[in-house]
Amino acid sequence: QTFSVTVSPFTQYVVLDYLSVQQYFIAIDDIEIEQVTGLAVYPITVSHNAGGIVTPGSCMVNEGDDITFYMIPDEGHNVENVWVDNFRVGNVSQYVFENVSAPHQLEARFRINDYELYITTSGEGSGTITPAGQVFGLLLVPWDTTITFTIDPSPGSYLVDVIVDDTLHLGVAYSYTIPNIRENRTIEAVFSLEDYVVQTLVGANGTMS
Repeated sequence: QTFSVTVSPFTQYVVLDYLSVQQYFIAIDDIEIEQVTGLAVYPITVSHNAGGIVTPGSCMVNEGDDITFYMIPDEGHNVENVWVDNFRVGNVSQYVFENVSAPHQLEARFRINDYELYITTSGEGSGTITPAGQVFGLLLVPWDTTITFTIDPSPGSYLVDVIVDDTLHLGVAYSYTIPNIRENRTIEAVFSLEDYVVQTLVGANGTMS
């Protein structure tokens, strides 16, 4: 009986196994593998980290063909970088191999989105919002983060209002949680100074000014 095996020009090994039927073995002897000339095919090896996919994945491409790969981030992620044959091509969303004539490699790196939280205080008084911004009141947080702020007036000051996203006035709120952050947000605490009353007592035989 004759068996035919077709392999690509880049095949390094051919593994032949035996067939077992009711504990009887069929041995394959006198194997001859003949390379058939024709259109070459080349492998394109694709890899990526978590946070997205590359489509299509690793595949074989006929010589002379073009093929386009698409980098598709998961929700809340973006394409950080793409490397082709160990050369960086940037944070592109697609890449085309044109007129393929050799094996290639494509690697995509995805990263989670960061969003900006602007944290400020205002008013005549003083106080703090915790956590505070890192630089100029700016705090960067990853996509879908939930964060709770604590607002504390300084001695001699009191809290007047907490304003979220420039429109939501919470009034006197010493704690506030912003859930599932998926866009840039703002939070502002307004403080004022305490007022003090000074009472004076003057005796019958004196004055005070």
